[in-house]
Amino acid sequence: MARLSREQWQSLITQHESSGLTQTAFCKQHNLNPKYFSLKRSKLLPNTSKASAFIQATPVVSSQPTSEIELQVGAVKIKLSTSMPSAYLVDLIRALA
Repeated sequence: MARLSREQWQSLITQHESSGLTQTAFCKQHNLNPKYFSLKRSKLLPNTSKASAFIQATPVVSSQPTSEIELQVGAVKIKLSTSMPSAYLVDLIRALA
């Protein structure tokens, strides 16, 4: 792949942010090395930090017993059975990160 200009990298970063894809999926789709993309992104967006990717989790206490776990970030909700193996939940969270 030919060297990209700063403007081309900026364009790719903007496309990634609006794509809804994970960084890995976006890089695969555009034939980019994910590690190099991450490096370029961190250099072009110096205010981006790993800490900002995390949000404070607030437990919601319900008076009714439930057999599911509900995760919500903004308008996105995921409902999971409490009988689901914890390894599946770990894999799901990693895939969404």
